[in-house]
Amino acid sequence: MKRGRGVGVLLVSVLLGVLPAVPGGRVEAAQGKQITCTGRVLDAAGQPLAAAKVRVYQDTYASDGYSSEVTAAGEATTGADGAFSFAVPAESATYRYGTVVAEKKGLALGVGSWDMRGDQTLDLTLGEAKPLAGVIVDEQEQPIPEATVSIYVLQRGDAFQQRALSMRLAPRLLTTHTDAAGRFHFPNLPADAGADLLVRTPGRATICTYAPSMYGGPSLRYRAGQTEIRLTQPVEAKIEGVIAQKQTGQPVGGLTLRVISAGNRSLDGHDAIESKADGTFAVPALAAGQYTLLLVMPGDRPADWVAAPVPVELKAGEVGTGLKIEVSQGGILEIAVTDAAGNQPVEKASAGVSQSGQYISGTSDAEGIIRLRLAPGTYQIQNVQKQGYNSTAQPQTVTIEEG
Repeated sequence: MKRGRGVGVLLVSVLLGVLPAVPGGRVEAAQGKQITCTGRVLDAAGQPLAAAKVRVYQDTYASDGYSSEVTAAGEATTGADGAFSFAVPAESATYRYGTVVAEKKGLALGVGSWDMRGDQTLDLTLGEAKPLAGVIVDEQEQPIPEATVSIYVLQRGDAFQQRALSMRLAPRLLTTHTDAAGRFHFPNLPADAGADLLVRTPGRATICTYAPSMYGGPSLRYRAGQTEIRLTQPVEAKIEGVIAQKQTGQPVGGLTLRVISAGNRSLDGHDAIESKADGTFAVPALAAGQYTLLLVMPGDRPADWVAAPVPVELKAGEVGTGLKIEVSQGGILEIAVTDAAGNQPVEKASAGVSQSGQYISGTSDAEGIIRLRLAPGTYQIQNVQKQGYNSTAQPQTVTIEEG
């Protein structure tokens, strides 16, 4: 570890080794320009289904370690043989995975996972559909009409890793609204599915039933076939504040904040927010609890500003005003990624740093350099990776100073 090419720049070197060939004929992403996912859509008897709509979605993680972006990567309609095939670029600078979803009227959703590290084959079975339904009420047990209700995560059976809709995709595909009696209804869930719910209504706290400790377990909170679910949605609490430069006090607009909940998770059901031109920001739709506001780092370049995480505690219905987040220039960390065999720079490798559970990552340029602007403090470099390589780097600890 050493001082880098400018004042206040800390340079750290790490090595990547080339992976050996993979036995068994599997084609890894680094060995070709495209990878494919092929398979069939079947009925409950194992027979091919024609006229089923099949889509593949790609989930790509952002550099802040808390968010990701889901994009549609392909769509097809099956013929008499029930077959489908999708292809995507083989190389990706960041971690990604795919979800394949099949639909046909009158049948339950079919869901499968594609790891997007190489070619893969999978079959999707569309079987019996069961409903999930219930009612949303306020603190006085009165129904709330026009509430937006989404399935936040969907899991099938015991094979969780292979058959699930994640919290980034499920609300996009499975969302409805309550009627005048506060009732909601999802008609086409797989009979063996478990689910958690997300409820949003203007002026009220966003409710999410998801508990991280249950994710990946034998069951989520609700099961397909339940029709008398009852959820109470209280009046919202809010956070209002301003982002300003630490040295001058001048407001800073256009910065993105994320609300972090207990367990260092991005608060379920809440999107990132952006400060206005005058530096002010507002976080609505919160329930009572303890939160942390975190400045989101851009993934394609060093951040312009950095700030320490800010803790906030709210009571039910409370409006927390006057919060000030102070930003500074911090310091620059450069991570040089090189090939262990030839000592050559490795482009499009990723690596990150962690501090007290916060994780920030970046991607190397043509010179093999990852540049991160960080708030003063001590960090650990970790997760140095690139498809087709095996990291030989050991975790390293670095200290960043202001300026």
